[in-house]
Amino acid sequence: MLRTTGNVVKLFAFNKIKTDLVSLFYRRCSNCLLDFVNQLNGHGNSTPSSGTVNRFSLEDVQRLTDRQLIDVMTITHSSHWTSKFFNSRTFQKWLKTVVEDECGRRLQTLNTDLWLNVVNISSSPHVPIRAKLINSLAKRTKGELSNIHNLAVTDVVKLFQLFAERGSKFPFMAELEQRLTQEIDQIESESMILLYHGVAKNKTKHKQLLSVLVSHAHRNLNNLDDASIRNVFLMITKCEVYNMELMFNLATISIRKLLNWSPYTAGVIAWAFAKHLIYNRALFEAIGQHFIDNYQNYGQYDVAQILYAFAKINFTPSNPNQFFKILENLLDQSYDDYDPKFLLNIAWSMIVLQRYHRPLLAKIYQAISSKECQYIFGLSLVDKVQICQIDLAVQLEYKDNSSDFSIPPALRNQWIKALADSKRITSAIEIEVRRAIERIFEDKQYFGSEVFIASGFSIDIAFVLDNKNRALAWNDFDGFHQSDDVFAVLDTKSNPLRKVALEVDGAHHYAYKTRRQLGDTLLKHRLLKALGWKVPYFEWSNIRGDVKAELSYLRKKIYDISNIELVDAT
Repeated sequence: MLRTTGNVVKLFAFNKIKTDLVSLFYRRCSNCLLDFVNQLNGHGNSTPSSGTVNRFSLEDVQRLTDRQLIDVMTITHSSHWTSKFFNSRTFQKWLKTVVEDECGRRLQTLNTDLWLNVVNISSSPHVPIRAKLINSLAKRTKGELSNIHNLAVTDVVKLFQLFAERGSKFPFMAELEQRLTQEIDQIESESMILLYHGVAKNKTKHKQLLSVLVSHAHRNLNNLDDASIRNVFLMITKCEVYNMELMFNLATISIRKLLNWSPYTAGVIAWAFAKHLIYNRALFEAIGQHFIDNYQNYGQYDVAQILYAFAKINFTPSNPNQFFKILENLLDQSYDDYDPKFLLNIAWSMIVLQRYHRPLLAKIYQAISSKECQYIFGLSLVDKVQICQIDLAVQLEYKDNSSDFSIPPALRNQWIKALADSKRITSAIEIEVRRAIERIFEDKQYFGSEVFIASGFSIDIAFVLDNKNRALAWNDFDGFHQSDDVFAVLDTKSNPLRKVALEVDGAHHYAYKTRRQLGDTLLKHRLLKALGWKVPYFEWSNIRGDVKAELSYLRKKIYDISNIELVDAT
């Protein structure tokens, strides 16, 4: 039977923590628990064995004092804890679990200092915490709200960070946000970095807090490091803070300092500008050059971010051959390490930019066609749109044995049906144009609206003209418009047909305050034209509200004639 010994054990922290003494306490056996944990960190004189592991049980953890328990948790829940000298991770996982459970069991009775220690340990986004402990922390935090004004503002930041990082909406977050708003000037720079990130993660809607954070960022722009800049970008993008003055100031600083920043920061900056639909050539050139100079340090997430941003904003670096050669070489060396969804995003982005890289396409089609590839079952609607557009672009534009690539018909039909059934939002300007078209045609029967075709595209307004510019009754195509075969039947040499797709592109199809069409809009128009659709481009806002001008303008753009004749398709 084991009996309590009088041995006192000093536990020295692992490399990253420079404390001389973590804990002093008594254990029931000579190989005490804390000494064993220390050995797992590589500081012990011997390598622990599985036999030693079996000497410990749940009772060993339960016998720890509150302070000792938190000291053990400091180690087991550190992102630096490793078992490099111990082959099996079974004990490591077991100990983390039982320490976390015991901590959660005692949490409501811990003194304030120890509770805040647990908050500090759990707030790191790099350390996974189970929902059971998060719920216990939430319960304790809710009970402490009456004393929130007695807590140091750094502790309030940690509390906010903890619950924001866990991605759930807790009822007390508004009170934490209000406290932070009131004492924003007392928050130190290191805590501000956490706060920016927590606000972004929580997608905070607290206008007053966002306002003071934006003001703080404005005042301290020149003093922010790359992590702070990155978190500011995340905050204003995820929280939908449309402050263009701040964006442009951030761009100026980023261009100047980007050379010394990480690929992750470069990717976040590119993504943020793309999400805000802002085209800043100097900034995107700097990001492209950063990739060329530091591509060895770019991970799959970073590559996907900057390439998506370039595609979205319709930007090609001034040195495209060098940029894409480096990118393609990097991809060729890393396919097996890349997540399939990142590869899909990269492939779609490259096709938007009219770059077809055969090994990348082969990898995408291999993944799609593989019965063992389970990721396709978790594809979002956006993923399916990207795959269908990639497939269509390959068939229409890629001439290098495009027949080698194809989506299994059953799978493609399933996705096309899902896209056809998805809800689409009709904009106010599209309704205006549709009414003008009705006046031109004098009837709705000669055109279709929100027409979904077999290629996977939805066309705002569609109609068919014969070789004499006569509009054919749309009812004759209704029920067939998802198949291009109907046009092949009717489109004879003696009576060639023109399929007209009238795309009503509002401001969200263009870069901010420019006439620069976005990449996904250009891709759609490009592929529709390749399918035989005529896609008129017009500037509706210049004539908006003038009925006579609207009709004249549409006639000229669509028909190039002033007279319209309506006939049956038969």
